[in-house]
Amino acid sequence: MTTYHIYKTDCVGSSRVMLQSGWEDGRSVFIHHAKPGRPATVPEKPFALRSILDAMKASKGGEPPRFVFHAQSSLPLLLLSYLLRRFFGGRDALFVYDIHDLHEGGEPYRTLGEKIRYGFFRHHILALLERIVLGLRGVRALTVSSGLSRTTVDWYGCPAPAVVHSAMYPRCNASELQAMPRHAKALLFFGTPERLPVDLIDAIGAAGLELHLYGRFKGREGVEEQLGRALPDHVKVFGEYSPDDLDFVGTYPYLLLFKPSDRRLNFRYSLPNKMFQSLGYGVSLILSENFEEMAEVLSPVPGAATVLRDSSDLAEAMAVLAKQRTGGYWTASNALARQLHDDAKDRYLQQTRFAGHE
Repeated sequence: MTTYHIYKTDCVGSSRVMLQSGWEDGRSVFIHHAKPGRPATVPEKPFALRSILDAMKASKGGEPPRFVFHAQSSLPLLLLSYLLRRFFGGRDALFVYDIHDLHEGGEPYRTLGEKIRYGFFRHHILALLERIVLGLRGVRALTVSSGLSRTTVDWYGCPAPAVVHSAMYPRCNASELQAMPRHAKALLFFGTPERLPVDLIDAIGAAGLELHLYGRFKGREGVEEQLGRALPDHVKVFGEYSPDDLDFVGTYPYLLLFKPSDRRLNFRYSLPNKMFQSLGYGVSLILSENFEEMAEVLSPVPGAATVLRDSSDLAEAMAVLAKQRTGGYWTASNALARQLHDDAKDRYLQQTRFAGHE
């Protein structure tokens, strides 16, 4: 059976998409905006309605296809292909909508073009399409966290989307994680520029520590442009990383996810891939208090996370975590990572199976 992942960005660069494709029991094909120069071994098609309709026609007489549409940007293709499915041999196809995050507005737009493109189209037109899609009985919905699932129900009055965490399976056992050499004087951040722990940069330097950044930052100059200030010497920029090679994460003891000024629901209920990836490598999280759902998920293991309420408390918080990262911590954190992965995989496969599909 073939599963098609539809995403307006590059699927191969998405940890969540690659995780789901690894769970599937058949062939995975990416309908996306692929990066140029990709090896021909990657099964992919252009991000276009024609690609989806061709997939439906190709399935005639065989097993019906599964389509997993990722994020709001895929909603126009989802609705169009769903409405046209009976005319192109896709009457029995399975449609799944994966809600990656919320788009609640409130972002600062710098130009009129951004206000139209993001403020109007993204937060009004796409929100309307989302309401329509979530009301269709033939479309199954899933999302990344319990908070996002509850909020979706509050907004649209729809059935609760299934919660499927982006939880990777640990690549090492507890004893191997404990034996890994780690940077004693460096804190890790990896991800998107808008989540950079800006408020902790000076506190990190004052504590005699370094901050190591990995992500699509366009170099050191790109980070400085994002922050609107020059970076001090204790901040090191290492550039982009591949979701297929995250072993660098295991060379750090602590990950920073600290953005206390952002009170949007999307931040409060966010369970980013990097949280689960870090847990899989035995890395402890230092969180701002608005990341409440992350702290809740990691709460079964003392030392897996701490909430930092003031930047001046950074050194003390690290000292507490260091005491907890001994003895049974490694076994407990590894067991939690495995449990979260297995639960997520089971829920995903349940949502994408054909049994009971109308």
